[in-house]
Amino acid sequence: MTALRTLTFACLLLLIGCGQEAQEDAFLFEPVSPSYHNVSSLDGIDLTLPMELQRMEEVTNIDFRVLLLDNISETISAEDYAAETMTLNEIGQANNGRGVLILFIEDQGVLKIEVSYELEGLFPDLYVGSLEEQAKTYFAGDFFGDFLTGILFAMSKRQISDPVESIVSIPERNNASGENWIGGRFLSGGAGIKADSFFRGKLKKNRGVVYLSPESRSLYEPDADPEVTVNKFLTSLQSGINDPFLPLLTEGSQYMRLEYPKSASFLRRYHQNSDSGYTLREQGDLAAAVFNNKGSMPVLLRKNHEGKWLVDVTKSWAFSQMNRDLTLCYPAFYDHPWMFALTDFTPKATIPPTPQPLPYPLDLKAHIETIEAQIEAEPHVAAHYFRLADVFYFECYWIRDAINLVEKGLEIDPIGDGYTERLIAMKYRFPDLSRLDKILARALEVDPGNKSLASSYKYLIKNQSGSEKRKTYPPD
Repeated sequence: MTALRTLTFACLLLLIGCGQEAQEDAFLFEPVSPSYHNVSSLDGIDLTLPMELQRMEEVTNIDFRVLLLDNISETISAEDYAAETMTLNEIGQANNGRGVLILFIEDQGVLKIEVSYELEGLFPDLYVGSLEEQAKTYFAGDFFGDFLTGILFAMSKRQISDPVESIVSIPERNNASGENWIGGRFLSGGAGIKADSFFRGKLKKNRGVVYLSPESRSLYEPDADPEVTVNKFLTSLQSGINDPFLPLLTEGSQYMRLEYPKSASFLRRYHQNSDSGYTLREQGDLAAAVFNNKGSMPVLLRKNHEGKWLVDVTKSWAFSQMNRDLTLCYPAFYDHPWMFALTDFTPKATIPPTPQPLPYPLDLKAHIETIEAQIEAEPHVAAHYFRLADVFYFECYWIRDAINLVEKGLEIDPIGDGYTERLIAMKYRFPDLSRLDKILARALEVDPGNKSLASSYKYLIKNQSGSEKRKTYPPD
């Protein structure tokens, strides 16, 4: 059957014509070895994504491939394109038939995740559909690199932690519109689900958010007992409640949820990963719920001026990262204020120092506007840009805005009291390494003896070159 499909598809290509369009379509189906190919307008991920693909294959023994195209011929469906790409590139053949293709066709706004037959039990249609439900919010916000690594991470974690069963859910219906997350389009696509017309703002980011009534929100008020607040928060995750204005969230965490809305199925998966029991540790106005599952991100809390404990989701994300095999969540910074709760790790200084949480009572919006006014009054002062970047990153986790501000500050002060190093960390986190080579080169012109920056620059250039070689499609 596979040979017949391939022959039929080859005939289809010949029928398209012998012009340039047919030649371009045909050459994309030549057998290739790179795991990643990008001819779309999505930029900044060409270095980081190949490294993530290699990492995930090492962890899971699954042959992950990512193909980002600007367009394909209208005579070819996304389903056929994905199936034939899977077949002709023999995706998964060297991994005992375990292969996954993530195909994005930009101009058509189509995403297709093709799963090999051997993995259909692990990644059934509904599970793949729940990933694509989550993916829509990232594309609507242009967080392409974050979205792609998120899919790879979710599928890899499923293979590692729960190889047979996992929480899957059909997209919830929006209370206001009555339409599902994918705008009425939830279509079967073989061993996977195809979702379309939800990229690049075609649907508003918060369309799938279900806003609770005041009565329902009152169930999630912060409490004077940190354990009560933690359990309410975990209950909200288990219930898939993605209302950004839960009262138990810090103001910055609410802003984060508005910028990065999470689907109900994502929150349930997050709860499942954390459902291992936890130890609660307190120090002054800070507390942390550290899970027995060492691969789970801790829940960080802080006490407000009324003595109530709030969940600081932004700090949990900003201060945490995963090890290579996805089994250990460890600090992204070893000097942050919650290190007292992470007893398996030794605190150490960071340059620049990780900022302390802004004190209560706090009006975060007014605080941001104050710094913006300082930038407007003194646009030549780099420290103002760095200060606002810290607020965006550590209080709101608005990482893209923080990156832009640090870059502006480094244009004024190329060394920036260590903010070049922070920019490197944020760009790898986002991930978007665009312009980083130029920023590092400029910093080294000012401080040629900086061994840390020189090492980062050498590593970037070396891997950038390798990434360009991996992008060649097909190989020269």
